[in-house]
Amino acid sequence: SRRAIARRWAAWLVWPLIKALIVRAPWVGKQIHSVDERIRINRFWCVPAFWNMPDADYLVTLQCYLIPHLLSLPSSKGEIIGSIRLDDVAGMHDDDPMVSAWLAWCAYIERRLNVRLFALSHKVRDAARSLGVLIDHVIYNGVNTEEFTDGGRRGDVDPLRITLFYSHHPQKGKPFGCEVIRRLRAARSAKRLIFGAVGAAVSPEDWELFDVRYGYLTGDSYARMYRETDIFIFPSLYEGLGAPPLESMASGCALVTTSIQGLERYGVHGQNCLIAAPKDVDAMVEHVTRLIHD
Repeated sequence: SRRAIARRWAAWLVWPLIKALIVRAPWVGKQIHSVDERIRINRFWCVPAFWNMPDADYLVTLQCYLIPHLLSLPSSKGEIIGSIRLDDVAGMHDDDPMVSAWLAWCAYIERRLNVRLFALSHKVRDAARSLGVLIDHVIYNGVNTEEFTDGGRRGDVDPLRITLFYSHHPQKGKPFGCEVIRRLRAARSAKRLIFGAVGAAVSPEDWELFDVRYGYLTGDSYARMYRETDIFIFPSLYEGLGAPPLESMASGCALVTTSIQGLERYGVHGQNCLIAAPKDVDAMVEHVTRLIHD
């Protein structure tokens, strides 16, 4: 119908144009981390095109669904390099049907791309290959140990600060993380505990669970949050290679995490972190309780 066609045009053209004109927030990653000055972050309008993309040696995109728009650009815009950031196989079983359908569509695109692709971990690479997507390299996430450092708040401290990575995306396991906090509060530990949430604005139904609601942080405020945290909980269901666990470990936090993709590269259960299966609230509560007492 004409109404449906109008809505489609609004979704694909009008809204991105309005957003580009009004919402001028810089790229999130540049707010949080130091980016090499030789790397140009280009915020194109609507879709990447000849007129809004600068000439370059390499054109790197973190979202493969953009690559079909890049294929028509002249070679002067740079060699296209894409990345696979998530385990698409796990994502296709996401509790949110829109997320699972979107990742299935992304995999459909990725199978048909004739450009170099890299994955964030070997597990993500293997998942992509099982879907028929060719991966050239694995490039792990890293952490800047000059930005993320132990602030000295360690040992038998009082009160003990416990921070949950809190995100509204179903992939991040918020309901399970909040249940962990709820049970820890009910247990009434002998130690004084301060519970915090970082990553997104806390929903009204979860408000009373947290004493500190950091919300979305950038720059030094983000790094300082880790320095003020003793136990960091990351309850994600699947990842590419999650950055927060690395950042928390670099900052000296005791990490309780789930067995996300890429963790096998740096996390050893019982040695430098405590690992539970995704959605296993009982195990996460047990791990945090162990850290509270030791």
